[in-house]
Amino acid sequence: MRFDDELIKNCVKIGRFFFAEMLKKIKFAKYLYFAVTAMQEKKIILDVTKRTNKRLKIIGKAVGIEGLTTYAARHSYATVLKRSGANIAFISESLGHSDLKTTENYLASFEKEERKKNAALLTNFDTV
Repeated sequence: MRFDDELIKNCVKIGRFFFAEMLKKIKFAKYLYFAVTAMQEKKIILDVTKRTNKRLKIIGKAVGIEGLTTYAARHSYATVLKRSGANIAFISESLGHSDLKTTENYLASFEKEERKKNAALLTNFDTV
């Protein structure tokens, strides 16, 4: 499937808009209350993520991609970087991890999922 350049630009705009909205809410809350608790900040982030995922689902449906979420995007981003040979330190920094071990565990969990999926294909004799 070939994606329309205009559609891609709109998707990027939507992503930037929701990220900016999240930051504005956090900054406004900090201004209003002088201090935002960790719980308040987490609630804002969860709210924006939920609304972003809702819109990503609509976009995914429009372009024929099921399961389009912020989690799927983050997973895909990290996987593509790793398979392209990117430095683990770069991947770690771009994901916002505080140490390399977190990133190594994060990427290892994807590899484990992939191995399970491939093993299931090898043992699925019904489709032959």
